Parts: sequence; C-alpha cells; structure tokens
Amino acid sequence: RAFNAVSFALTSVPPRLSEERARATAWRHADAVRVVTESVLPGVAQVYASGSFAKPIASGAVLTSDGWVVALLDRPLSASAIVAIVGGRAYPVLRNAIDPTTGASFLKLDASNLPVFAFGSGFDLLPGDALFAAPSPLALFSETLAEARLPSGPISSDALNSRLVVADALLGSFPGSPVVNARGELVGLVEETGDGFSTIL
Repeated sequence: RAFNAVSFALTSVPPRLSEERARATAWRHADAVRVVTESVLPGVAQVYASGSFAKPIASGAVLTSDGWVVALLDRPLSASAIVAIVGGRAYPVLRNAIDPTTGASFLKLDASNLPVFAFGSGFDLLPGDALFAAPSPLALFSETLAEARLPSGPISSDALNSRLVVADALLGSFPGSPVVNARGELVGLVEETGDGFSTIL
C-alpha cells in the first residue's frame, strides 16, 4: 500500500494565540504506527453489556480525562446496562446521551485521569492517505483512504459533514472503532454501510 510521506517534526517554541502549531506527521509508515500505538491505543474504550465480558458490544474513544467517551452502540441501551473498560479497568457508565443525527452515544464514565484522543479533521484528507482504526487497546488496523465524500452545500452541525471511505470489509466487523490519521488525531468512528464499504463518521 502507498502511504503519504510526512514528518514527525514538532515546534520547540509554543505558538502564540494567533499562530497555528506545526502538525506532527511521519516520514515513514513504521514511524506512524509507533506513534499511533503509543498515543492512541491507551485511550481506546471497549463497551460491554453489564455482567457479560465475553465480547464487547462496541469500541469507542475517550474524549475527556474525566470520562466522556464516544461510541457507536448497535442498539439503544441505558447507562446502567453497560460498562466500559479503559486501560484494563472497568468503569460504570453514569449517562448515555445519544446524538439523534449520527446515532453516536456519548457515555459519561465514573472515571478521572483517563488518556484522551487528540482531535483532527477529515476535511484535509485525500485518497491514498494513511488511516488507522483501533478496535481495541491491543489491535490496530492500517488502512488507506479510498474516497472522501465531502458536503456539497453549506456545512451544518445538524447533518453529517463528511464520510471517509475505506475498502476493507473486515473493518466493518468492528463498529465504533476510533479512526485516526497518521498524526494520531481522531477523525471518526467506523460504521458499515450498505454499499459494502466501511465508512467513517
């Protein structure tokens, strides 16, 4: 597979408020895998039905250190019916707020000091760019962006702004898996669609 050649160089001087920080990137695919593994996998959450740890019902990404996680559950569930594991520790879910537009669940865990994902944007990605999906803290899928479906009209917070498509049928078996760019920044969650592609919200 072809991957974009980029660099992990970081600025050593903090930027002013009016400046944009240089973005960390990778010269080699192996460097991107290493950085993504170190920075992303600790923040992957796995969601289970309460009392059943045989198989997770979804994966998710830790958004805040005080326990907010975004995940795609296969069905609406109350907070008391699920539990989330982050870093090998199980946390009760205090709240499940479902976004009506995307169906994503924002789960509030009874937790603190959790590792979090950095945020990225899917709008600057192009076909051929490297992406990584993390279905669990121990697994990482290396993908290549096949298509970026960007909005044709005005961007609205009430509608999906873009879909990033990868042609990997296996990835569709892991709904809700966080997807990051080569810099380890969260750009979406895996969702399988009817056209056979695994897409990213």
